Amino acid sequence: MHSFIPPQIVINQEYSSLFHNLKSYILAIFLRRNYVYILIKNQVIFPIIFFLKNSSVFAYNSLLDICVVDYPARAMRFEVLYALLSVMNNTRLFLKFCISDIIAVNSITAIFANADWLEREC
Repeated sequence: MHSFIPPQIVINQEYSSLFHNLKSYILAIFLRRNYVYILIKNQVIFPIIFFLKNSSVFAYNSLLDICVVDYPARAMRFEVLYALLSVMNNTRLFLKFCISDIIAVNSITAIFANADWLEREC
């Protein structure tokens, strides 16, 4: 299904440093269709996105989309996906986590103003 990449051999040195800086939040890093996906613990989206946007190495300065997929058979039925773009590095990154239907997701509008619209649509 997913080709898991151990953090010590992730794509390049920058992603290894990302794992090192945020290892308490990250569950897995994997590659899918040549894009990096980071599976994170739920409710830590704000500090991770804040770091990724403000880091001079990563500079993920654009929030492209927020998607939610419903898997009714799962206990953590909603899979939330944030798509980020670094114009400086010409790379996309996807942050992914799972939540149940009774958990609210923290807003990231303080980091990306366009999240206001995207969060209302999810």
